[in-house]
Amino acid sequence: MVSVAALAVLASALGVSFLADSGTASLSVTGGSNNFVYPVANGNLVPSTNVTALRYTAATGINASHQFTASVTTPGWTPVAGSAGSVTTAGDLALVDATTVANAIVLNVYITNLSALQQDYSSYSLPINVYSCASSCSTSGPSTSGGSWAQDTNVLASASAPTYLTNSSGVVTLRLPTGKYYDIAMDSGGALYCISTTASGGSLSPSFYFVATAT
Repeated sequence: MVSVAALAVLASALGVSFLADSGTASLSVTGGSNNFVYPVANGNLVPSTNVTALRYTAATGINASHQFTASVTTPGWTPVAGSAGSVTTAGDLALVDATTVANAIVLNVYITNLSALQQDYSSYSLPINVYSCASSCSTSGPSTSGGSWAQDTNVLASASAPTYLTNSSGVVTLRLPTGKYYDIAMDSGGALYCISTTASGGSLSPSFYFVATAT
C-alpha cells in the first residue's frame, strides 16, 4: 500500500511508421500500471471491475481478466511534411483511479522530447480532455448520448475544455477530485505543422510522462 505522498509515473510514446514524406501516428504505451495511473495499452491492468469501457474505448477493449486488449482506441493522425494537420483519431491515454485518495490527485502531464519534436514540427497543440465516471463505467461514449463518461467540469470547465499540450509549454496540470475514475484522453482537433518526417535526430512521436500525487 502506498502513502498519500507516493508518485505514480507513466511513460507513454506515440509510435510512427514512415512512408515517403508522410507518417502515421498512433499511440503506444510503455510501462505497467502503477498506484494511480493505468496506461491504456494492450495487456495493462484496469484498476477495477467497475470499469469495462472508457470514453473512446468500447467494452471489447477490456477483457474478463480486467486488462486492456489490442482493441483499445488510442489517438492518431497522419503527419505530412510541409503541411498543417490535426489529431484525426480521438483516443484514450490513461485511466486514473482517484476512488481511494483522501482529497484529490494532482496530475502533471509532460511531453519530454520537445527538442526532437522541434526537428519535425514547427508547432503543435494537442487537445487533452478529462472524462470521469463514478461507478458502473460500462459504456463508451459521452453521458449525453448514453455513454458512461462525462467531460468533467470540476477539472476543466466546459468553456476551457479541452486544454492543450503545446510546443511552447510541454506540460498540463490537472486536479482530479476524489471519488471517481478519470479518463485522460486526446480529443480530435487541435493543430500541428509538420516540417519533416525524416529529420536527423527528429521525432514525430511525442513522449508523455504522467506524474500523479495524492493529496
